[in-house]
Amino acid sequence: YVSNGEVRVGWFTSVNGTHAIRLDRVYIMLGTTNTDGASEISFGSNSVNSITNTRDLDMTGTTNTWNILTADESNTQGFASYALDGDNDATVEEASAANANFDVTVPTNTAVTGVFFATRFLAGTAGTAQLAVKDYSGLTAITGGWTLIGTGATTAHIYSDNITIGTVAATGGVAGLQNNPEDYVDTLNNKMNLALKTTASGATTNNSVRQWDFAMVSIQWIEVPFVETISFSISDNSIGFGTLGASAARYATGDGLGSAVSTDIAHTISASSDATGGYVIALSGNTLTCAPCGGDNVDAIGATAVSSAAGTEQFGLKAEATVGNGTVASPYNNASLWAFDSVAFPDLIASGNGDSVLTTYSMQYLSNITAILKPGSYTSTITYTVTGTF
Repeated sequence: YVSNGEVRVGWFTSVNGTHAIRLDRVYIMLGTTNTDGASEISFGSNSVNSITNTRDLDMTGTTNTWNILTADESNTQGFASYALDGDNDATVEEASAANANFDVTVPTNTAVTGVFFATRFLAGTAGTAQLAVKDYSGLTAITGGWTLIGTGATTAHIYSDNITIGTVAATGGVAGLQNNPEDYVDTLNNKMNLALKTTASGATTNNSVRQWDFAMVSIQWIEVPFVETISFSISDNSIGFGTLGASAARYATGDGLGSAVSTDIAHTISASSDATGGYVIALSGNTLTCAPCGGDNVDAIGATAVSSAAGTEQFGLKAEATVGNGTVASPYNNASLWAFDSVAFPDLIASGNGDSVLTTYSMQYLSNITAILKPGSYTSTITYTVTGTF
């Protein structure tokens, strides 16, 4: 009955002719009936049928009901029951109680703001019955664990839902049952539970039959924007090669003195995110450049990773994910080759999943120069940018 997010309701006359149709109120409630047959009679016994008969609502044709036979209250009764299955007074009377589970899943990134229901039942000649919804909270002021909702019925079938109640009532009016509504959903098992309980017991002359014709439950919720987070840090933002020479390669270190050891780490970058698509890290900047030397620079290696070659102009870097599950992108992911694709800035260097797992990337930098490179102080500014992917 739902197509492309739309439900249509129509009206027609039962005979041909000219008629006037007057509409007073129209509303649609979407909810769930019991689908798995899980139910319990905690006071009384089964008369005929089962909870499966509460899945359809027809107030004009044949009524299919779950019939429950009441039992006499007694301080010596031979069966266990929940508190307030009867009216708990000192008079021996008739009562019954039954409950059933309903599959209800709270949507992601939402907050439950109300409980809605629809039901039809009668109590029979033995007192009054009323619908109740189970409270799963650990600390509850509701004796017996169920909160009464709707209106009570005696010897005639009544239909009740939040709209027919009309007002903003404590038992669940037009705004839904709003007293800690999230407490009525078992979010571990995605269940709610409705009960048909005795609120006023009846005489014991003849055990009567309680009829439960229809039961449906639903929740009202509001979407809560999910604030996705991202974290990024760099261990050292000032590194150096020391004195460059044409005879051997130099590798950057955090103390700025540089090293001749190719495995030395200059600094680390750490990133994580719970964004839907994870995160990406891009780099931009410039190669080693000497401003006082008229802008002379060390050639960037480029997009193709290569080996270190002393005596040639090379400036490049590489990265390795040493902790976490992030991934280094090509051409910076080769353990023995170097690259610096200045043409493609900002250039992707790494990415990670949206699982909030922190990944640490070890960063290494290489510089080689020729003997004819102008002497001077060469510097480079590289910017790393992390972006969430949504």
